[in-house]
Amino acid sequence: MNLYIRLFIKLFQLLFCPKVDIYSKTETTFRPLPNDIDLNLHLNNARYLSFMDLGRFDFLGKTGLLKHLIKDKWSPIVGNIDIKFIKEIKPFEKVILTTEVDHFDHKYFYITQTFVNEDRSKTFAIAKVKGLFVYPKGKMTPEEVILGSGNIMNKDLYVDADDASALENWRKIVPKPKSE
Repeated sequence: MNLYIRLFIKLFQLLFCPKVDIYSKTETTFRPLPNDIDLNLHLNNARYLSFMDLGRFDFLGKTGLLKHLIKDKWSPIVGNIDIKFIKEIKPFEKVILTTEVDHFDHKYFYITQTFVNEDRSKTFAIAKVKGLFVYPKGKMTPEEVILGSGNIMNKDLYVDADDASALENWRKIVPKPKSE
């Protein structure tokens, strides 16, 4: 299925889903179709990033940030993605992609996206995403995004930019233990 078709389906689904706050973990599901598969008969590595885009789009819709992208001309910008591939995703296998904000500093949001199977017994991949929002006047601080979207500031998730250990800990991608 073309990714634009998946995007329109996701947009339609967002019209009927309950809204959550920006600190909630969101989930979106998909099944890799033949056009998502490479010669090794598993999900193509580039498709992981495309599905992550859909996962973040889903997160923006469920948290109410999507309306600000349209109304206030906000734009989410990805600054960095680190991904660890753990297990292959086979064709037609049901996958759950979770997206959640880990923390933020004076400039960036730090997000974790995880690909798991239907019963959550297998982790396929874990990605760490660093991003920010811009609007016509320039860059927005996470505080402006959080308060501007009607959420309450969670100071527990704020990490001082000088706290290098917190950022390094976030960057470490540690898969969940294998269940046997």
